[in-house]
Amino acid sequence: MLFLPSFQIIIKRERERDLAAYWWGRELCLLYFTGTGAWSRKADVCGLPEKSLTDPCAVWVRGAETRRGKAVMPYNSAHHCVVEVENFLFVLGGEDQWNPNGKHSTNFVSRYDPRFNSWIQLPPMQERRASFYACRLDKNLYVIGGRNETGYLSSVECYNLETNEWRYVSSLPQPLAAHAGAVHNGKIYISGGVHNGEYVPWLYCYDPVMDVWARKQDMNTKRAIHTLAVMNDRLYAIGGNHLKGFSHLDVMLVECYDPKGDQWNILQTPILEGRSGPGCAVLDDSIYLVGGYSWSMGAYKSSTICYSPEKGTWTELEGDVAEPLAGPACSTVVLPACVPYNK
Repeated sequence: MLFLPSFQIIIKRERERDLAAYWWGRELCLLYFTGTGAWSRKADVCGLPEKSLTDPCAVWVRGAETRRGKAVMPYNSAHHCVVEVENFLFVLGGEDQWNPNGKHSTNFVSRYDPRFNSWIQLPPMQERRASFYACRLDKNLYVIGGRNETGYLSSVECYNLETNEWRYVSSLPQPLAAHAGAVHNGKIYISGGVHNGEYVPWLYCYDPVMDVWARKQDMNTKRAIHTLAVMNDRLYAIGGNHLKGFSHLDVMLVECYDPKGDQWNILQTPILEGRSGPGCAVLDDSIYLVGGYSWSMGAYKSSTICYSPEKGTWTELEGDVAEPLAGPACSTVVLPACVPYNK
């Protein structure tokens, strides 16, 4: 089944003026890159039902105005990653068809320019990978773990943004897929995931200067297909699911990690509802989760929920995304008010 990619913009911030000739009236928005369409109930190896995506579209919400247009990626993809670099968006890997064994994973890399609503293709990763983590740190992109036709991956690749070249760095201590990650204080943190079919509570930290991985304190709960967000020197593990026997259970607990003390704490306010595979991004002082799958409800979600660490509260935003979905890749970006959308 094919995944037809698109992007949608769902959150806007205040406008800025006259920062560049073309960038008049621009906005900081949250975008997610994915497809939309019908979903079946067959679970894949990382715990999300199989999906069939159709009708790619783009929605840009600006005040009371909503614009629709198409900005199709150069290739089909799902279970991919998106990384923002100086307001360009890099879309990496994923799979162009659903397969429980990762046989359709890709090594494609493309860059999106929001000024001109255009794509260019970049040098591919050295390995195909889906259900992995990608991030930017200094002048490099890192892609970590995942899965392909060979199984679960421990390999880590580094892309130099100046030389346009990929190279391998130190591998994860264990192969992982469907894990979450975040960058904090010059280091990369990887939490949870699936290791050879088993859900794990592990936390690893990568030091790019020393090129070494270190095991940190485990989470209190095993989880995969979750999110890891950084705010105010804390890491927040949110959502995901784990296995009890042969049943998938939503992880409702929200955990907060203190890197200095190497300690996890369970927060008093759980997530509003189960969310496996939501898109996640931090905007201003809140953490946003877009879509996701609720195992307790047996349903894909079209709503967006927002967590405020300062207030310790969850809010469900008004309005839904185009269709219920899980597995979008999200990022924040400054978008010009005059993007040349195709009709």
